[in-house]
Amino acid sequence: MPLPIPPNAAIGFAADGFRTDRPRLMGRHAAGEGFLRGFIRHSGVDRLAAYLIAPEDGPVFAELARRHGAAMPLEAIPPHRLGALARLGTLMLPGPDIAAAARLRRFAGATAYSIVGVTHTTASHAAMAAIADLPSGPLRPWDALICTSRAVAGTVRVLLEQERADPMAARGPLPELPVIPLGVECDALAPPEGARVQWRERLGIAPGAVAVLMLGRLSWHAKAHPAALFAALGRAARRPGMPPLHAVLGGWFAHEGQEQAHRAMAAALAPEVSFSIADARPPAARLGLLAAADVFTLLADNIQETFGLAPVEGMAAGLPVVVSDWDGFRDTVRQGEDGFRIPTRMVPVGSAADLALHHAAGAVNYDHYLAATTQLVAVDIPAAAEAFAALAASPELRRRMGEAARQRARAVFDWRVVIGQYQALWAELAARRAAAPPEAARPEPRYADPSVAFAHYATTPLRAGMLLRADPEAVGEIAALAALPGGLHPGAGGLEAEGLAALLRRIQEAGPVAVEAILPEEGRRGALRGVVWLMKMGFVREV
Repeated sequence: MPLPIPPNAAIGFAADGFRTDRPRLMGRHAAGEGFLRGFIRHSGVDRLAAYLIAPEDGPVFAELARRHGAAMPLEAIPPHRLGALARLGTLMLPGPDIAAAARLRRFAGATAYSIVGVTHTTASHAAMAAIADLPSGPLRPWDALICTSRAVAGTVRVLLEQERADPMAARGPLPELPVIPLGVECDALAPPEGARVQWRERLGIAPGAVAVLMLGRLSWHAKAHPAALFAALGRAARRPGMPPLHAVLGGWFAHEGQEQAHRAMAAALAPEVSFSIADARPPAARLGLLAAADVFTLLADNIQETFGLAPVEGMAAGLPVVVSDWDGFRDTVRQGEDGFRIPTRMVPVGSAADLALHHAAGAVNYDHYLAATTQLVAVDIPAAAEAFAALAASPELRRRMGEAARQRARAVFDWRVVIGQYQALWAELAARRAAAPPEAARPEPRYADPSVAFAHYATTPLRAGMLLRADPEAVGEIAALAALPGGLHPGAGGLEAEGLAALLRRIQEAGPVAVEAILPEEGRRGALRGVVWLMKMGFVREV
């Protein structure tokens, strides 16, 4: 008996969200590429389908799919082909804007398919607006917004509670909010043979030094302020009997000012610690940096963070980790087992509404808003120094925690496991949808049929009984006029030049004829638009 085909979904695809070959690499790009690669390798589906958010991205989807090893058939679904989504059963979007997708779904009916989104940052205006829009969207219990950590689920619930507390706000059904982590390809993060020696020499790490790696975007305002890292490393390095410490900043700077800030912090707070900077965007460089390191660290203190993929990569590479006790790190790193989570402190609840107003009013842009909010958070520097000192002093502790981290990454965060959780969710939502009474397609007010919303603009619409005849004063040929710029728009859903000529012949042969008498059994909508085009160009007139 053949095994059943695993649950499938159309992947909402815009090239920007799935490419990492870019100078300004963000976490969502790495997560998108990782999901696509993981889905291809571990889903077991019979075809790989993409719902083209950007219609022109079909060739990019095909190129990326083949690059990541897709051997199954590919299907690129144009944005208006909702029937293809109904056949698959699920639309998997790369962001939280599922309310807008649910409004579009009305054209097919709310029970046609499930819509599932995923959170990345929840600090931007666009993300917050998409979440706050959920109660007003026509969502159903068979829809879901995946939260990548318990912390981000908490943020989503806070935003929804505030939205629903407004007496003027809509209170429609809410989607499910399951917590499913991001994933990594654990096998691909195993240190290459010989890479440790090669990269330690390349980075100038002295023999016997303990290398502490921070990997990812190097931004003091949008990822992790370096003050805590260098202050803690400096304190640890000044302890008697400590081996030499070497900090490796593996990542990329958005601009020269960011690099200057990191170098200045290192010089001011950790002059005893040698350090080096390496571009970590090439995949081979990331593997080399992980191989060279003894400890992984990311003391994030930024509200745009939600999950934290880089520490999981460090865990998968077998490194003990020192992270801040912040957002998704609480789900990934077990205190005292895989490494250490360093306490954080924030200003009192309700004391930063002024920053929200400045951002909302446009007085500051998103980067300056993040820069201001990072000043609201402090990482416990003495606790971080204790963690670094303990790991630096004990190779056995590093080995034990690193092995625990490797096993946890493989058991919980490997894409093989995470893709299975996605597919289990899709199957559960499909069962709910199948059990619900069918909901017919109906108009969505904000995407109104123009022939309805603007019917009163015209003197009169075409109607049954209206008599038409060919106009003897018409000038030009249909094919020639249709080929002119602006002559016949291909996206209007009417007839092509050949069909228009046939329609005109029927009107000429019938003499004055009622509209309904010349319409075919099939394709009536296109034929009606063809009649109006013939009138528009002067070939036909009303009697």
